[in-house]
Amino acid sequence: LLGGSGATVVPAFLPGRNSGLFQALGAIHPLLRTAWLGRELLRRRGSTVSIRLGQPRLPGTFDADSGAATEAIREAVMALRRLD
Repeated sequence: LLGGSGATVVPAFLPGRNSGLFQALGAIHPLLRTAWLGRELLRRRGSTVSIRLGQPRLPGTFDADSGAATEAIREAVMALRRLD
């Protein structure tokens, strides 16, 4: 997706978890998890959602077509998770 888009990547982490039922449905079949996603969103209605944003990664600072870029972005998101 990144490869050729020239987009700036901003790592983002949204703390939280889905219900056990959602996880169990996903273990049975991914489409069941997808079908249940709307219910998970409705369950959070009226609550505050926090988001943590990392430093933007400018185009050209990584090879967007490599697995290394994916890993670097994943690590940046996981670093935001560890801020708890």
